[in-house]
Amino acid sequence: MKKERKQKAESLLEPIAVNINPNLITLSSVLVMLASFYFIGKHEFYAAGFLYLTASLLDAYDGVVARKFKRQTRIGAFLDRICDRINDSIPLIAFTYYGLVQPVLGMIALFSVIFASYCSATIEVISKSRIGEELSLRPVRSTVLFLGITMGAKAIPYAVLLVLAIASVSIVIRIRKAIQVLS
Repeated sequence: MKKERKQKAESLLEPIAVNINPNLITLSSVLVMLASFYFIGKHEFYAAGFLYLTASLLDAYDGVVARKFKRQTRIGAFLDRICDRINDSIPLIAFTYYGLVQPVLGMIALFSVIFASYCSATIEVISKSRIGEELSLRPVRSTVLFLGITMGAKAIPYAVLLVLAIASVSIVIRIRKAIQVLS
């Protein structure tokens, strides 16, 4: 069922993507996420949530386009990972900067999200295998942040706490996987 939905979504977007460089999609996701930062600051949470969702979908779609049209490159993979971390950071920085969460909560959540990603990257380099995707809780984290943003200022601290918990679980899972793979 999930595979059928994915194939249907890909086929709907195929006419648009046939002539688009996936790296432009990646960079566009960052620009849209930055626009979300702006609207978070204005407390226009529906607009911010819509932009956050759009950026997340663009971020997911860049890899689909690269694979589907055989446009995968090493620089594209690098750019995608860098922009993923930027997109992960932008909402947490916005929440902290605009005083929607306590600074210590924002910093710890940001650290945890980045550290979980770093754990995956390190395991992949050392083991020379792609295991990070199978351990990814990013779609769950993105859904939580989207819901938190669209529900407004009172929901955002709870969303960040939940993201912190998800990132912490992700770190534990990745450390356990590292012990298993690298032992």
